[in-house]
Amino acid sequence: MVTRPKHQAAALAEPLKELGAKVLIEPVIEILPPEDWADLDRAVKNVAEGRISTLVFVSVNGVHAFLDRMAQTAQAVKLSTVMVIGIGKSTCQALENRQIQARSVPGKSDSNRVADYLIDHQAKGEILIVRADRGSRVLPDRLKAAKIDFKQVAAYRSVDRASVEEASVQAMHSGEIAWVTVTSSAIGNSLVRLFGDALKHTKLVTISPTTSKTLRELGLEPAAEASEYNMSGIVNAIVASENRL
Repeated sequence: MVTRPKHQAAALAEPLKELGAKVLIEPVIEILPPEDWADLDRAVKNVAEGRISTLVFVSVNGVHAFLDRMAQTAQAVKLSTVMVIGIGKSTCQALENRQIQARSVPGKSDSNRVADYLIDHQAKGEILIVRADRGSRVLPDRLKAAKIDFKQVAAYRSVDRASVEEASVQAMHSGEIAWVTVTSSAIGNSLVRLFGDALKHTKLVTISPTTSKTLRELGLEPAAEASEYNMSGIVNAIVASENRL
């Protein structure tokens, strides 16, 4: 079961199908624009006017939402003068696809590693974190504890699906679903709300330690965790786990 938003599901579903898997696409969250554009427009303007020294993108959705709004508002933003950091390989690739060079962070680029980098380098000026309206608190909490100046802006909304197909619920309860992909903390929370104890009849694969931590806080133990924090990492984690059986 691939649980990513509908417009992003294929990037994970297709590689699994190529390996012979039967894939059920059941999005548990939706990605929507902000209800009010004021905060995002203000953030874009601050970057355009040189008030931001470091721009941190938490997700692929954040990259597209921010840059699309930048284009829509005709802001002449020179990102070449800003240190741009992406969390996760997919986010960095999304930046590169938009002709933006992201700063390479040593090790695996997750929230903790990015926090380490900013704290160790005593980042000067103001940091702007571009994110969803909800999600992991790891990066902001660590920067706050280190007394580093930063702001956050919600470039998009991550909204839980109200329900899923009844057939999916039944398949989960009956143990027909071998694996469920969990590619964000928001997806993990929504899965628990929608499927509850039925998730104990399947195996959960997470995209990162941060997402695994969320599941454990919800009372669920991941069966596998990606070592590379992207869709390839998810696929490889499933394959490696199956090969051990």
